[in-house]
Amino acid sequence: MQETISVRQLNAIVFIFLVANFAIFEPRIVAENAGGEVLISVMLATLIGMLLVGLWFILARRFTDTDVIRYSSVVLGGPLGRVVGAVYLFVLLIGAARPVAKVGTMGDAAFGWGALSGAVILLAVVVLFLLSQKGLGMIASLCEYASLVAIFLVVVVGLTVSTRANWANYTFFATGWGPAVKGALSLTGRFCAAWVVLLLLPRTRNVQNTTVLSTMGTILLVGLLMAIGTLSVALYGAGNTAASFFPSLRLVGDSIFGRNPAVFSAVVVLWMLGLVLKGGAACWLLSAALAGTSSIPMARFLAPAGLATFFLALLFWNDPTQTYDYLRHGHGYFMYLAGIGIPLLILLIAWLRERVLVQPAPRT
Repeated sequence: MQETISVRQLNAIVFIFLVANFAIFEPRIVAENAGGEVLISVMLATLIGMLLVGLWFILARRFTDTDVIRYSSVVLGGPLGRVVGAVYLFVLLIGAARPVAKVGTMGDAAFGWGALSGAVILLAVVVLFLLSQKGLGMIASLCEYASLVAIFLVVVVGLTVSTRANWANYTFFATGWGPAVKGALSLTGRFCAAWVVLLLLPRTRNVQNTTVLSTMGTILLVGLLMAIGTLSVALYGAGNTAASFFPSLRLVGDSIFGRNPAVFSAVVVLWMLGLVLKGGAACWLLSAALAGTSSIPMARFLAPAGLATFFLALLFWNDPTQTYDYLRHGHGYFMYLAGIGIPLLILLIAWLRERVLVQPAPRT
């Protein structure tokens, strides 16, 4: 029997996919693109993210009880469908490996682990593998608790640094719409990570018409937390934020959590556990997707998926500069493809087949 989750757990997994990478505290790219217009960029990207949820739910309603990897082959045909499936599998692999790599990067930046980060990455992959073995239900339950912890941490950081913020660092269309739109597009790729609903909805119990509204609410909540994350711009300026390697850690360090080294360390470790949890969810979904396209039991894919995650995480961690450039440019295109391009293509082809390609024969 297929393991199922509740609507609330669906939204908890989506939330963790969007925030666990420390993205809400790391407006490095958006600060570079938008400057002081970061708040406008966050608002625009959040609106786009909510619209994307509507697109994904339209797609899910057309193909109930199956996921995007399987019905893409039916709609797009064998060769193109396999390419689409490979795109989603690749994005899931990145979704598992990148958080684990960031555990090593954060540990080195916060605690000076150095070469020991490789061992920490291995430990994180072991935990990720054990989480994957426990199943989607366990992962979803942990995501519910992790979501509450993440919200608490972000709100406390925001409240405790806002009194020192220089609000003049925020601008509103001072140089027109260009920077705000450019920044919004850089954030849209992060919201595209919520495309995992296309894999989770067939496994979700009691999906109703209001489910789409609840998931839009999750996107809105993430947008509000991202707005809090832009306080790094208000504190340090857009230029300093864009030039900083880890503005997220600096912002946490300047909050009330940073006044005590033990408390600061505990907060960083909690976020690392959130990263591993996100990686575990992605690894489980990757294994389930591979099993769904073959006759091999899912359990046999867990170890290979974990091993691939480990080696890719090491590659990401080994060269953070190239990793940053890849995630900024190359991976962003894959996210847009997975979250926007492919769903629109499937809907268009399905519509054409119904309205144009399938026509009754003319009467003679």
